[in-house]
Amino acid sequence: MFNRDWPFAISWEKARVAVSRGRCVHLLGGRPGPKMSNECNGRCIFDTGNKIEHTAGRGLETARISHWHILGYITSGKFIFLHTNFHARLALHSRHRCPEEGGGGPRNEQNCHARSERCKSTCFVFEAKPLLMEGEQPDRLTNLLVTFPNHKESQSTMMSKKYSRRDMLKLTGAAAGATLMAACVAPPAAAPAGGDAEPAMGAMRKTIRWWDNYNAEHPLGATLIDLVFSVFEQENPGWDVEFTFVTNTELVPKMITSRMAGEPADLFANFAGRGSLAHAGYTLPLQDYVKEWGQWDDMIDGFRNLCTVGGDLIGYPALCGTKMYIYRKDFFDEAGLDADNFPDNWDDLLDAQLKLTQRDGDGNITRAGMRMGKTWDWEQMTVNAYQNGGGEFDQSDPLTGKCTVNAPEFAEAFTWNLDLKRVHGINPLEGLTLPPGTWATVEGFTAMEIQGPWWVPNMRLRKPENADLMGIGAPISRNAGGERIGLANANHIISVYSESEVQEAALGLLEVYSRPASQEALHNAIDDEGKFPQFFLTAFKSMNENLAWLQDEPLIRDTAFLEYAGSGRDVGYDHVGYREMAINIWSPFTEMALFGLREDQDALDSMASKADGITNRILSTGA
Repeated sequence: MFNRDWPFAISWEKARVAVSRGRCVHLLGGRPGPKMSNECNGRCIFDTGNKIEHTAGRGLETARISHWHILGYITSGKFIFLHTNFHARLALHSRHRCPEEGGGGPRNEQNCHARSERCKSTCFVFEAKPLLMEGEQPDRLTNLLVTFPNHKESQSTMMSKKYSRRDMLKLTGAAAGATLMAACVAPPAAAPAGGDAEPAMGAMRKTIRWWDNYNAEHPLGATLIDLVFSVFEQENPGWDVEFTFVTNTELVPKMITSRMAGEPADLFANFAGRGSLAHAGYTLPLQDYVKEWGQWDDMIDGFRNLCTVGGDLIGYPALCGTKMYIYRKDFFDEAGLDADNFPDNWDDLLDAQLKLTQRDGDGNITRAGMRMGKTWDWEQMTVNAYQNGGGEFDQSDPLTGKCTVNAPEFAEAFTWNLDLKRVHGINPLEGLTLPPGTWATVEGFTAMEIQGPWWVPNMRLRKPENADLMGIGAPISRNAGGERIGLANANHIISVYSESEVQEAALGLLEVYSRPASQEALHNAIDDEGKFPQFFLTAFKSMNENLAWLQDEPLIRDTAFLEYAGSGRDVGYDHVGYREMAINIWSPFTEMALFGLREDQDALDSMASKADGITNRILSTGA
């Protein structure tokens, strides 16, 4: 634990960094060593040698680390951060350290790469330079954020830059937000005096930065590079597109740090940062451009809604689909159910699931009525709340509104979902445990599950023997005859950075991406060996009619997957605090209710209270 008198501390998993007036940097809660100055008066700095490498190499897991937050001390208007040019090496391992190593971090770059190879991990090398304040700001604590590159790069540099006092406050807030994985972002820098920057195809920079949630080796990333970027570059000589893989969870903090370094993305796949980045002004409204390209009226409403925040289309949707029920028609026949008419409401669905569940002589489930995990899928629980007239947030203000999971409409859906296991026993309370790679419904371990259209061609390729036994059920409603609502997805939502210095060129690239030829190539993507199909629906009715893979897939072409494609809604990614809520709130409280550690309403009240606390903090502090 940190000393409560320290004025500032942040944490990331097990890595902690703190700084205090009158003291130097402390790592992992440690005390100053013999080489550390206890006076830190603006001249003395933390002379670590390789101590930071040793300290940072412990307790960190590769899968959870994307940024390292380093704090420094400001005095006499200067930011004091270790050495003027500080180089560090850090080998991240899957389990704290290599089993054969004695602990500690690498001593030099050669050793870092050698250990990285032995540990099947990645060696990162980064450089950090001090920031300079404008004017005198003594005794102010602030942050320098250093971004680790992805595994295909070797170095990331935080460039020297002058910041105003306001910028430094934004920077400090951004660090806290990134640490919390929250949807809280410092706004883009204001335009220069004299009006907005004039982005032009003739701008000095001739490279467009595209960040994507699929890597370059993935069929979708490869298709982008080979069949979209290449067309743009041919049509615009002298321009090129720089492709960077950024995971959904890394997007928001990386956008913050890269903007401060002067190297933000110009276009980015914005799956998980819709509300947070739109609220902070990072996303350019695209509705006028889509209308200009003649696509607005052809766009399927449900997929358009996924990308609409505060009335603006903040991204161009692709790789779409609304999830449906996949069920075994032969099991329906055995249970005396109509295999050609899937239930259309909660009551009839429960009745079918009870009849489809099978047990052995000891009462153990041998076939679950529905595929479910340890805690029921929050996405589907939310969709059931939509069907019941509820939702996660006040829909009069979906961007910043109050959390409404404790309202009666959501609470009824919450209890109904948990009771499928707690009361009705259609699935073990602890969830169904199956070997990896099991196709649960195809292989008969469950009678039904919920999947998107992308699941079907993969099933037909990998488990074709029972494909003809599969049926597709449309989204259900709360009561018979009510509105059917499913879970809609768009795995590729491309946003344009609102302050891009090459905005005109970025929009030109997005226009190439939006063309039917580009969209059809992207939605028919498959690897060279034909073993990894990435077949999705587009967001447009006319384009779906021309998808080559769809012509040979009757389980999509002739079923509810197309008929109800626009019926879906997504969970609350358009809310400013959703990412933090999803990570820290929904699952643990749901699990407590499932196992009887809390009453349902008490769990939901706690969720709503904590969620509103996150929202209030973001709105009041920006972090």
